[in-house]
Amino acid sequence: MDAERRTAGPDLSGLRIDESARNNKSGRGRLRAGLLSGAVVLAVLAAAVFFRGRAPLVEVAVAKPAGEAGSATLLNASGYVTPRRRATVAAKITARVLDVLVDEGMACIVTDTISDRLRMPAH
Repeated sequence: MDAERRTAGPDLSGLRIDESARNNKSGRGRLRAGLLSGAVVLAVLAAAVFFRGRAPLVEVAVAKPAGEAGSATLLNASGYVTPRRRATVAAKITARVLDVLVDEGMACIVTDTISDRLRMPAH
């Protein structure tokens, strides 16, 4: 059985962790952290003292008109309008239209409806 254990891999039972290295309380790490945090605090205080009495720098610019009234347009476009989603249009009632008595561009008033100008068969 001892021979099987040796052929399976190295024997790790002899490895040990040095307790004095594990519990090193010499304070080097704490000293470094303390010095670093002290340096950061000093840098912040120095920046506050340096910038305390200064007014912020503001640059003033004069507004100019965009252009004359007759100037060319900035954007010209052509193409097609496409819907974001498909829409279905349906009538509330169904009937047969015999004749359409309106055309595009005909004069009408706000109270007119297209159904007033349609001639439908009587039921």
